[in-house]
Amino acid sequence: KIAIITPTIPPKIKPPTPPIIVPVKPKIKKVIKKQKPKPKHKTKKIIKHKKIIKKHKRVIKQQKNKPRHKTKKIIKHKKTLKQAKVVKVIEPYIEPITEKTPIPIQEKAITRPKAIKRVTPPKENLNAKKRNFLRDVRKKIYANKRYPTLAKRRHIQGRVHVVFDILANGEVANVRIDETSRILKKEVRRSIRKSSPIDVPSSIASMFPIRNISVNIDFRLQ
Repeated sequence: KIAIITPTIPPKIKPPTPPIIVPVKPKIKKVIKKQKPKPKHKTKKIIKHKKIIKKHKRVIKQQKNKPRHKTKKIIKHKKTLKQAKVVKVIEPYIEPITEKTPIPIQEKAITRPKAIKRVTPPKENLNAKKRNFLRDVRKKIYANKRYPTLAKRRHIQGRVHVVFDILANGEVANVRIDETSRILKKEVRRSIRKSSPIDVPSSIASMFPIRNISVNIDFRLQ
């Protein structure tokens, strides 16, 4: 047997890497330019010259005093007048006018009469007076009734029933007539109209209006 001996290869030694040197930039100084100060413009002062106006002095000439003329004094002799008699004038006496103040007239207090209370009669008396009043109303209507000539010619006859109201002023209102001849109806309305207004007695005035008063009116040929 042959032994193969492989030679040992020594390890490769890398050379050391040189250090990287970064170049340092030199610092550049900023140069600041100084600005020269601008020259100031000198403002010229404008001096206004005032106009000097010379005032002319007025020369007043002094007038020479003229010689005054001497005035002679004239002496007037006063005439002596006799004193006239002084007559005293007596003025008439006038009374002073004084305004007379009117004396106030006192009005007399008007005393009103006291209201008289109406004495209401009892109901029995009122009902009796009402019956008498309605009886007089019927008599008045009968007295104003006429038999129509046309109804006589045609021999129309019968009883007509009528109902009506009497108001507080005595007027007749709300007249209702049963079915009958037209000629007789017309005559009934005429007789009621002629009887109105009816005199309302004061004793039963509180009972008005009276409603549904019924009256029978007969038309008969003899």
